[in-house]
Amino acid sequence: MPERILPEKPATDARPAPVKRKDASKSKGKNAPPAQRIRGKMVLKAKAAKPSAKSLAAQARGPEGYEDQTAGRRASPAGKGYVRLRVRVGENGETSIVDSHFVAGDLVQPSALHGQFAYEVTEGQTRLHLDSIPDLGVFRSFVNPDGPLEERKHHMYELKTYDFDVRVPVDELAAAALSKVAIKLYRVKEAKTAMPAGNQPLDVQYHRELREVARVEGIPVKALPRAVQKLFEKRKR
Repeated sequence: MPERILPEKPATDARPAPVKRKDASKSKGKNAPPAQRIRGKMVLKAKAAKPSAKSLAAQARGPEGYEDQTAGRRASPAGKGYVRLRVRVGENGETSIVDSHFVAGDLVQPSALHGQFAYEVTEGQTRLHLDSIPDLGVFRSFVNPDGPLEERKHHMYELKTYDFDVRVPVDELAAAALSKVAIKLYRVKEAKTAMPAGNQPLDVQYHRELREVARVEGIPVKALPRAVQKLFEKRKR
């Protein structure tokens, strides 16, 4: 009877025998490329730093540190943005600038006029900006069908004093001579669906269709926002 040889117990420090595995390339065909190990590094995305209160306040400021009326928008020191002027027309037709604000953002000039009123800002024969005003200087009341007899009618009467807003780009205003800048308010005499705004001033282009009702001759530097005043102070140096 042949002797049976038992397997020997490997030493504790002996290396294990390699395990033979089937080549993946052979199982898929002779032309299959050999398997390759891809090496790389794991890149962790750093968390964005929380902005400080000082940086957030700087983003909401206009040129020269003027705080903008539009939160979250930023105007560059070059003068991007526009000035919104509040013009008041008095009982006797006298006009004055009663308020002003700097607003960050683009100001688009309309290609045509619509409505019963329009304003134009010019420096001599050069137009700085214009826009339409749908209604102005009129008080209107709503009809109350369940109220007294006098409230069941639509009431409308003209105001003796009224205000309207004028917008001018900062870069156009900063390059102009303020003493020669004029703000003109027009009433449309002949109703039209649209009045194209050409390159000529409105009083030249539509001298028959428009009637001037108020005017501001010259803009005082003190009437402008402080940020825009600094632009004119730099020009004098």
